[in-house]
Amino acid sequence: MVICKYPSDPTLAYAWLSFGFLLLCSAVGWFSLFYSYKGRKAPTSVFFRSSTFFSFFTITLGTIGLAAAFLLWPIATHHHPNYNITGNQDPHSATCPTAKTGVLGGGAFLSLNSSLLWLVCFILASNAREDYFEDLDSVEKPKHIEKAEAGHTTALEDDYSSEIISQ
Repeated sequence: MVICKYPSDPTLAYAWLSFGFLLLCSAVGWFSLFYSYKGRKAPTSVFFRSSTFFSFFTITLGTIGLAAAFLLWPIATHHHPNYNITGNQDPHSATCPTAKTGVLGGGAFLSLNSSLLWLVCFILASNAREDYFEDLDSVEKPKHIEKAEAGHTTALEDDYSSEIISQ
């Protein structure tokens, strides 16, 4: 039996910190999509009508899950209670297992990707929210306001055409 003694290594602390930031970024990303905009809240069904938004949202959730798995896997295996004891090996050729920094790096990279995908989802949600409020405002406008606006644009077009003729 071989007992491994490890020097202090900040890898697991960084992994926990990275996992915490992944959760924080995901919570802020989720909140930024569905918050009320200028005091007006759009229903969540408005966002999911767009297949592009739905695709990016699904991919974002997938990368968050994968990043969490990549970050938690080395943490879980390194904190195993029997991790310091390696059984039935030749003491002269035994190697002590270490935290898988490549897996942690992959988890960090997926965390970065998920934050960038949250940004894309936010842009798509802003577009969907803006379209929804435009449609809502055009439906709710009284007829006399629409006629006044239409008359105003006609007057502007007449002014523009008279300038062209006079030149």
